[in-house]
Amino acid sequence: MLNITHNNINLFNEKIIEYFCFLEKIIVDVYAKNKIKTYINKIRLGSQINNKMIVDLFYEKIYPHNIKIKNEDEDVFDIFKIHLFDNKLDLKNLWSTIEENDKETIWKYLKIFVLICEQK
Repeated sequence: MLNITHNNINLFNEKIIEYFCFLEKIIVDVYAKNKIKTYINKIRLGSQINNKMIVDLFYEKIYPHNIKIKNEDEDVFDIFKIHLFDNKLDLKNLWSTIEENDKETIWKYLKIFVLICEQK
């Protein structure tokens, strides 16, 4: 079980919404943009119901693949497709349409999420 501070939970929730808004801004595919908007709303609603729910889900489903995130291994996007996007959004297929500096920003966000989960 993840045991992080209230401040880190709030930071995680803030950054995950910021991350999805960033994705929504840089992705050109209309279907993907709409899915991302849906996930932003789900995240906002989920965090209102249970402030720790989003960070717990990340920790349970995504954090076990933290080495792939730290190594910027694009195979981690297969995990995201399943656990973050309900098999409805394939970031790996969209990766080739994303500019290099935006890819770097995506990796930075993901590494921040891992670091927050590692804070005690």
